[in-house]
Amino acid sequence: MSTLRRLALAAVLIAPLLGTRAEAKNGIGFEGWGGGNQFSMSAINDTLSSFNNEFGTSLAHIRNGPSWGFSFRFWPREALLVRLGYEQFSAQSQDSGVEFDLSAYAITLGATRYLLSSSRARCGLGLAIGPYFETGGFTAPGATLAASGTGFGGHIAGEGVLELGGGCSLQALVGYRWAWIGAMKLGENTTDISAQYSGPFVRVGLALDTKKEN
Repeated sequence: MSTLRRLALAAVLIAPLLGTRAEAKNGIGFEGWGGGNQFSMSAINDTLSSFNNEFGTSLAHIRNGPSWGFSFRFWPREALLVRLGYEQFSAQSQDSGVEFDLSAYAITLGATRYLLSSSRARCGLGLAIGPYFETGGFTAPGATLAASGTGFGGHIAGEGVLELGGGCSLQALVGYRWAWIGAMKLGENTTDISAQYSGPFVRVGLALDTKKEN
């Protein structure tokens, strides 16, 4: 499935959340965040174990890694936020000059519906889906192979917001991600290795919104 078709699928799945027309306020904004992630990586970790047995290395299993990202935000109405985001994931294991780097990035389209509240704090439920792209590689003494591949994923998360004033807000998410990249290439060679980025995650960020009255 092409990246364009995947983004179209994301739009179709999120469209029901957009439902009715705008209410009292709308606006646009920008958000940046950092987070921590757990990864399943079962196939990759089996490969690491086999590599250790054959070459005597002590490469640790890849179980977690940090991420960072940003998004452009749009409020079609007061209780609904739509995001177009970019997120970069770090996932590596290295020992004795050997490194397996399974870093990747995702481009996602998502929406969050919040409970309306008269206080500065409120919560909501969000989802996002989109394509994932492999950016890592394999490095050993005398050899370096770039990794490439594409996949698909999505997440669902509970979200909390604390308004700080002046359009700024503190964002916190706790959720679960389903994502994978299959049949990765190392250099020019296609492998049967797949990377699974599925698992729970947390992230904290800061947002700046410009809202206006309709």
